[in-house]
Amino acid sequence: MGRPLSAEEQETFRRQFDSFCKKVLRHAAFDYDRAVGRLAAREISLSDYENTYPLSTTDTYFSQDRFFNVLDKSFLVKGYAAELIAVLPEIQRGIIILTYFTKTTDEKIGEILNISCKKVRYQRKNALEKLRKIKKEN
Repeated sequence: MGRPLSAEEQETFRRQFDSFCKKVLRHAAFDYDRAVGRLAAREISLSDYENTYPLSTTDTYFSQDRFFNVLDKSFLVKGYAAELIAVLPEIQRGIIILTYFTKTTDEKIGEILNISCKKVRYQRKNALEKLRKIKKEN
């Protein structure tokens, strides 16, 4: 250990140390800016890919699919047909599902619903007209 420093030497030493710290911080900031610049030159923003590539996927399990209950049985109707059938009154919905999804005859549907075959055909005709009208509007 050497002799103690005078007040003037201590002030000089403090200023040199202060200058050294400022220089180190300035160079660290410069190095950081240079590194960020290099990364920015190589990286592509995700917003640039947004229109080109989908950045996420969405599972659409049963999103448009619906279950309809007819005679204590559930029938799964998928897609746009489910949206259309949901608009129909319950009796017409039942007739459409029994006719087209289970291939049940008009006579059998009439027996099941306690209505005449003529009424089954009339209700089915009205239901199909409603569905055609709704489809044309969309």
